[in-house]
Amino acid sequence: MRTRYATLALSVMLFAAFGLAGINAQTTITIGTGTGTQTYPVNLFWEFSGSVALYTSADLGQAGWNCGSGTITNLKWNVSAASSYAGGTIRIYMKNTSQTSVPSGAIDTTGTLVWAGSCPSFNTTGWFNFTLQNNFSYTSGSNILVTVFRQDNNWGSSASFAYSTASAMHASDANDGALPASLPQNSNRPNIQMTFSANCAQPPVITINSAPTCPSSSNQSVNSTITVAGGTVTDARLVPQEQRHMVQLRRDHDQRLHLHVHDQPHDARRRDRQ
Repeated sequence: MRTRYATLALSVMLFAAFGLAGINAQTTITIGTGTGTQTYPVNLFWEFSGSVALYTSADLGQAGWNCGSGTITNLKWNVSAASSYAGGTIRIYMKNTSQTSVPSGAIDTTGTLVWAGSCPSFNTTGWFNFTLQNNFSYTSGSNILVTVFRQDNNWGSSASFAYSTASAMHASDANDGALPASLPQNSNRPNIQMTFSANCAQPPVITINSAPTCPSSSNQSVNSTITVAGGTVTDARLVPQEQRHMVQLRRDHDQRLHLHVHDQPHDARRRDRQ
């Protein structure tokens, strides 16, 4: 029987089905965790109100969107105090921009009109969802300007919304009869959730901690440990460079993968080639 037990040159391909969200699942990010309250982005105390808020690409990345361009399908604002009043109409605009702050000035309606209709009643606390009528195409690296414009011929008790302090990232105002010509800049940026139509879960990092070498005699095995960080491996296969090596992969309770390499007996290799 020939014995070939040189150092194992094992080219290993690891195929893993990771326990992550489905590839077509959505990704919802939350920007802002502050607990301050204000009547924007939708002020019901007045007949007209406007809110312009800027969310940077860095904000998106820190919140969990690191997948470049994408399609936004939903926006949510966090209602901290509910109101039963509903009247008038609102329009929501979104815009890719390179600007880094929101200056005082006229309301910006130059973006994509993503939602328009009757103003809803914000009659429960928690995240209030707007399913966009026109999905927004986010451009990688851009900041996002979100404009909310409300008009009515009446007014009532206003809901309150949670905001976080973000210097020069918001402008807002309200009035009766017409929207103010200029919205003053402020730092009370509404907390927001954005839902992207794609999953942005990052794959686990797989590290082969030690390269196995073939033993100097048959029917012996060598081990190597594979560490998985950032995910859960539910299945894996290893393909050796040469069929004369039999490879087994076992997983222990803490998700470490143990690689066992055996030299197949000559007869087994012969049967494999038949």
